[in-house]
Amino acid sequence: MAQIMNRLRIYPVSAMEWALIENDQVIESGSGHSFPNADECEVVVPFSLISLATAKLPKVNSKRLLEIAPYAIEDAVISEPEKNLALPLKKLQDDTTLLAVIDRGWMDGLLAELGKSGLEPKRAVPELLLPSLKAGEWALVLLGPEGFLKTSEEAAFSLDCHGQEPPVGLKLALERERPEKILVYSKDYPDLEQWEKMLGIPFRQAGAWDWKKAEFRREINLIGRSASRSFEIDWRPFKPALFILFMMIALQFSGTVYEWIHLSREKKAIFTEMDRLFRQSFPEARVVVDAPLQMKRKLEELRRSGGNRQPGDFIPLMASLSGEIASLPSGSLSSIDYSAEGLDLSAGFPGKDALDMFRKKLESGGLKVELKKVEEKDNGVLATLHVGSGGS
Repeated sequence: MAQIMNRLRIYPVSAMEWALIENDQVIESGSGHSFPNADECEVVVPFSLISLATAKLPKVNSKRLLEIAPYAIEDAVISEPEKNLALPLKKLQDDTTLLAVIDRGWMDGLLAELGKSGLEPKRAVPELLLPSLKAGEWALVLLGPEGFLKTSEEAAFSLDCHGQEPPVGLKLALERERPEKILVYSKDYPDLEQWEKMLGIPFRQAGAWDWKKAEFRREINLIGRSASRSFEIDWRPFKPALFILFMMIALQFSGTVYEWIHLSREKKAIFTEMDRLFRQSFPEARVVVDAPLQMKRKLEELRRSGGNRQPGDFIPLMASLSGEIASLPSGSLSSIDYSAEGLDLSAGFPGKDALDMFRKKLESGGLKVELKKVEEKDNGVLATLHVGSGGS
């Protein structure tokens, strides 16, 4: 696997500032949408556009978590929950979750804008968490009338700066906790000695703040957690396979349609030929609805007229039935009706078991038996059976 040598770091303010970083050194920087080529792209989310919050979240799947997280911190933010993304960053020791809160529309717009330039960020980190800290240290970044304070690796917030006076947010934070010292990043430093006297905390100059040189924490990443991207699938690697699959389905479908059309035409040709043969053989037939069936009936009529008995004729059927009818008790046979379809035989039986036995004997003799009617009687059952030849 090729090692990544350079990264394009983007700071999405109005001018869309960027820096090309190679081996942790800034080799080029600029602004605008003409970006240099790089192995990877990463984004620094400006401190003024993001805030951090903690909440105790239920154990649900990631999709459901992204839906409910904005409502878990509803009291901690001013904007409406529907407009926010609350992205889980890490689990804290007190079983709460550190969340990055950011405007949903801004995040979607940024990713769409970078996408137009062919960029797909692999990482996005809140600027609030970029200053490096040692144990007992805080970091205060002063950028004109604004700035931010980082008090730990899981806590940071924006604050307003008022000239030479210590920010109000800093004073409030010191009322809750006091570090050993505070690192101050600024181009124009206030009177830090006066601040030390006022607040009783050592302040140390750390130089001008530069997002381009800040070290990224790999475990903190907003990309992949965003609701607008976390469930998207990059289909580009699968395009060749999907194209082949589509072509296979198209060919299979085309082959099926062709075979269906071919078989339909063949069926139509066969029926046309059967119709022609029937009309040729029996020219007196004026109406042809079902040529095979009509041909079968005409052939049966010819055989009967020529003295050839058919299995379904009355005499052959009676010959097949005579032995079993003779075995019935005297007076149990009620009637025998014959039609072209076969014999309808009505007889009485001591019970259903005797009826089933009689039916099975007829079927074992090669006859086709259909039970048409059964009536319960005091002395047994009266049944009507339709009997035809096995070939009919």
